[in-house]
Amino acid sequence: MSNKIYPCLWFDGQAKAAAEFWAGIFPNSKVVHDSGMVVMFEVMGQKIMGLNGGPMFQLNASISFMVHLDSREAIDKAWEQLSEGGTVMMGLDKYPWAERYGWAGR
Repeated sequence: MSNKIYPCLWFDGQAKAAAEFWAGIFPNSKVVHDSGMVVMFEVMGQKIMGLNGGPMFQLNASISFMVHLDSREAIDKAWEQLSEGGTVMMGLDKYPWAERYGWAGR
């Protein structure tokens, strides 16, 4: 993966429409993946993830960042620091889309 960190935007079913909208405005932009749950798109070379997460969280002006790390140890260390004092929305665990994933907010 060329990007190690990129923004993730939460949608309630409209991620593909949003990705197509942005990709249609800017040059060198496109939708690169659509699994239904996750829509990956690039806007002028910047990778962005749209998540069709559903209505369990209210849409708001926040933004998340997906970070890819090279080892389990690096993931565990970062998770420990990010989750301490933060709000854990998805515990660090195995999910259908990732062997090791967690979501914590600050």
